[in-house]
Amino acid sequence: MRSWTCLLIIGLLHTGVVYELMYSAFQRLRADMIATLSFIYPLVAVSVDLGYFHSRLSDVQMVGMAMILLSVIASQRSAATSGVARWWKTAPRSTETTILLPDK
Repeated sequence: MRSWTCLLIIGLLHTGVVYELMYSAFQRLRADMIATLSFIYPLVAVSVDLGYFHSRLSDVQMVGMAMILLSVIASQRSAATSGVARWWKTAPRSTETTILLPDK
């Protein structure tokens, strides 16, 4: 019974609270920032796993993590040179809504 209680606490409290915080923050961010953070989230989770549980990654997994990290860095550099704000520097939002309709 104690293990089920611990599982519920981890599932509801830790995961639920983190997802609530994450998705409430997503409402204030642009789509490109959300995409970047969506790639960073699994890297952080695996890094915590490596640090806390001292697990080991295979060579393929390490290459995959490196590719994700390099892609995020390249994306941010590309955004910086094109004049788009980086994910940690939020740009002011417009209050106008634009609706794009398909051409007939």
